[in-house]
Amino acid sequence: EDVRLFKALEYKLKEFNIELMSYTTHLWHRGKEIENWLENCEGEKIESYVILDDMPAEEFISHSTHLIQTDIAEGLTEKQVERAIKMLNS
Repeated sequence: EDVRLFKALEYKLKEFNIELMSYTTHLWHRGKEIENWLENCEGEKIESYVILDDMPAEEFISHSTHLIQTDIAEGLTEKQVERAIKMLNS
């Protein structure tokens, strides 16, 4: 299921020339998972990132300036994609 959702999001973001690099796989605490991923990622240095998630904002306190909170019923909106692009380019 996660892979299917990842592929669907990846496809949608490609319409806006955004590359989706990864996603969290464990749901114990997404904010901590993201911190762990950022600390341990290999390859190019991460210069900017955006978190797209429908989990409560409390999960991402240390990443609040990178969070775009989506609605599970509404999905990712064009306005949110535009905001993500601005965040990545700033």
